[in-house]
Amino acid sequence: MSDDRKVLDLQELKQEINAELQQMSAHLANIITLDGEQVFSDIKTDPVTGDLLGYEITPEMQAKIEAKTAAAEQVAKDIANGEGPNANEAREALKQAQAIAEQTREAVRSFTRNIWTAETREHLRKVVNALDELEALKPYLEAELKKPEYNGVLLDDLLKDITPAELLTLPEDSPLYKAIEAARSARAEALPVIDTHKTNTLNTPVDRVNFLAWNSFKETGEQIAFNLMSERDKGDPARRDLNITMRYSLSFGNDPNIKTTKELNHYDRRLMQAVDTLYTNDASGQHIYLMGDIYRAMGGKGDIGNRREKLNNSLTKQATARVFMDNADEAKHYNYPHIEYDGNILYFERIRVIYNGQEVEALHFLRRPVFMELADGRKQITDIPLKVLQSGVSQTDDNLRIEDYLLQRIARQKNDLRKLLDQQAKKYTQERQRKIKEARQLTILLDTFYAEIGKAKRKKEIKLRAVKTAERYLKHYRSDAGGRYIDSYKINDDRIIITLPT
Repeated sequence: MSDDRKVLDLQELKQEINAELQQMSAHLANIITLDGEQVFSDIKTDPVTGDLLGYEITPEMQAKIEAKTAAAEQVAKDIANGEGPNANEAREALKQAQAIAEQTREAVRSFTRNIWTAETREHLRKVVNALDELEALKPYLEAELKKPEYNGVLLDDLLKDITPAELLTLPEDSPLYKAIEAARSARAEALPVIDTHKTNTLNTPVDRVNFLAWNSFKETGEQIAFNLMSERDKGDPARRDLNITMRYSLSFGNDPNIKTTKELNHYDRRLMQAVDTLYTNDASGQHIYLMGDIYRAMGGKGDIGNRREKLNNSLTKQATARVFMDNADEAKHYNYPHIEYDGNILYFERIRVIYNGQEVEALHFLRRPVFMELADGRKQITDIPLKVLQSGVSQTDDNLRIEDYLLQRIARQKNDLRKLLDQQAKKYTQERQRKIKEARQLTILLDTFYAEIGKAKRKKEIKLRAVKTAERYLKHYRSDAGGRYIDSYKINDDRIIITLPT
């Protein structure tokens, strides 16, 4: 860093570190050789993680590999035409070409193993984190340095002769160390202090809007119309010609931050439900949560660990996904709240907070997820105990789609059963008792099951695998670990029969 720096630019410092490390990579690329020839013209690595970002092979080495490959291909053609050397010679030529390619790959692997050791990566991570912290502390440092005991020294002056690595080992009696400690304290007082948020249940929508929206994952382009007629109206000859729809659309735009496919899936839905559960049960009113809070509210156990990236990608996707919905027809016919919405699925901001005395990143949610708000307005939302979700079945999208369908059918049936039981408490009748007995039985035709989980047109073995996955869930729901969520189940050749507890 030059001594004539006039304005502190921490991002520029990080760029300088990256440039120096890339220069080291380029130097090492020059000294890696194969058969006395330089292999790489450039090697790029991530300065923090040490991950290989890319490399370029010298034109000479590339030509050598291509020549060997072309020779092997020609030998193969000659043999096919009944000409040229025998098969052993052909195999030898191909072996030589493969050997050079493998030696090239091994040279790259050797480079990353020997240069980017765990110690090197950890050190670089700490340096970059220190620079990030300085950027965040800058206003607090500038305010601290205005105190008389610093004699008017500027932050630029304190940093002018400090290398980024030296930020990790500042003497405790140095003015910069004292200023940083004071700035940390001032920043901590200004940041929200939060605790972990726990829940024992998961808010689960059982309305038709959520069912249709979360099974129409992809962008819609123009607006489409969901048919929202109730089963009662569909079965009534006088009402079946009614046109009760909701206008709906889904779009993602061209946001480069989306790291996954631009479509919604059942993992996204489960995350949205977890956010809503935390949001609606938040006595603090802050609506600030750690990623681990969301992970555990989804049914995850323990620490979030390496699942953080998947969860973060889903959050980013849903903060970008834009939905439009207008249920004016339905609201008028069924006397539901009218919702006309044009916005994102999730609204949140990433902020810094104090948790357990440490500064960490958290998510501040600015409103309730609209899909959940819509279901609540219909009184078509239920809560499922988290122990039901902790089945041990991997949370792949295919599995979650099966689980969501089973839970939705069971939850709807439980709601109907609960209403009958409430009536039974008021007045006993044989007719009501018969209805309760019928309501305890939930029958799911396998053809319906395949259609709803998107497997209707798949091969028989794929369908059988889906049924086995469903059985894994049902076994858990029946167990003590699953809270005896169902009483029993039976799978026949054409249907699943589930018996609910009273």
